[in-house]
Amino acid sequence: MNTTRTRRTAALAGALVLSLGALAACGVEDDAPVKAQPGAGSGTTTATDPAVAARAAVTYILDCVGEPVASPASVTVACADGNQSLTDLAWSDWGADEATATGKLVANNCDPSCAEGTDVTVPAKVVVSDIVEGEASATYGTITITVEGTVPDGMQATQTYPLDTVDPVDPEMGPGS
Repeated sequence: MNTTRTRRTAALAGALVLSLGALAACGVEDDAPVKAQPGAGSGTTTATDPAVAARAAVTYILDCVGEPVASPASVTVACADGNQSLTDLAWSDWGADEATATGKLVANNCDPSCAEGTDVTVPAKVVVSDIVEGEASATYGTITITVEGTVPDGMQATQTYPLDTVDPVDPEMGPGS
């Protein structure tokens, strides 16, 4: 009888350790190489849908060097030369199929050349979409930038760019595929 109680206690302790390990693996933000925490400095509003709110904690865009960044306050759009970026981003619905931000588009006017050009700053609306569900996170696959107000000469009113994403989970194979 004492052996049975010991085995049962050991089994319960093992199950508790496994459960705590699983919970820690799901919720520890320090494990993800995130440069900005969701909403950090960006005035992000949280979603009211519990499923979207849960996904927001593991949803990112990949920056120019492939690092995941959650609801960033700024994004470099032109990774090759840094001549176009977004700043002062305030996000809404981060983690939803589409997230929207308002902020500023800063672009080099390349006049007379990009090396000698000056930065032009205009208000902009930003939408990230085409979310890709990975094994442990999700990433947005498209960013669309729309200039609000007067569009400066040489600048497009709306620009859409693909973003790198995580490898998608094969729905037929499930997680770990």
